[in-house]
Amino acid sequence: MTDETLNLDTLYILDHYIQKHYAHEDALLRNILTRSEAAGLRNIHLSPTQAKMLQMLVKIHGSKRILEVGSLGGYSGTWLARALPENGQLVTLEMDPLAAQVARETFQEAGLESRVQLIEGDAIQTMKGLLKQEPFDFVFIDAHKPHYPEFYEFAMRLVRPGSVIVLDNVVQHGKVLDNSLKESQYRKIRELNAFIGMDPRVEAIMVPTFTQKGLDGFLVVRVK
Repeated sequence: MTDETLNLDTLYILDHYIQKHYAHEDALLRNILTRSEAAGLRNIHLSPTQAKMLQMLVKIHGSKRILEVGSLGGYSGTWLARALPENGQLVTLEMDPLAAQVARETFQEAGLESRVQLIEGDAIQTMKGLLKQEPFDFVFIDAHKPHYPEFYEFAMRLVRPGSVIVLDNVVQHGKVLDNSLKESQYRKIRELNAFIGMDPRVEAIMVPTFTQKGLDGFLVVRVK
């Protein structure tokens, strides 16, 4: 394959290839998507390859306590919770009552109630309340993009040295590269990407992702 033929279509085909060989969806995972669609939730869940990458990071890191900011219908939460040991816990935050209800049904069907605590309400206020609890080993942020800077700073207060923080949607179909786009969603993420790259408290790398939904990326952060 030459550089000239390596276009976006090829990359999306590659994503499907990776999914076929390494990121299988079982019936339960597929049912989460069906349930979410029937409930009218936005089709913004992770792709199977993205979710498998998160799951692998949790397992490699040996995380026992995970915070997820943005539950949606429970798809990513199910992948994360399945990576935990029997005594592990996922705390997942969701502001939308409809999404929270769908996620509860998801975790119940998956038999994960003992590992998952879903907290409904404003994520910032909830994170303030979590400051008194045991630190988290792993944080996944996938919620309201203009609030990413606040989510990140609260996450930094909720973890310990060696913890991992992953932020989704940090490329925004490549729009973070366009400085002329002044909308809050793009500007805040662009500024946060630059900030984290210089943040002396962490070391980080951005990982581009290519799915049928387009070009995006994870920002993977390790707390020093």
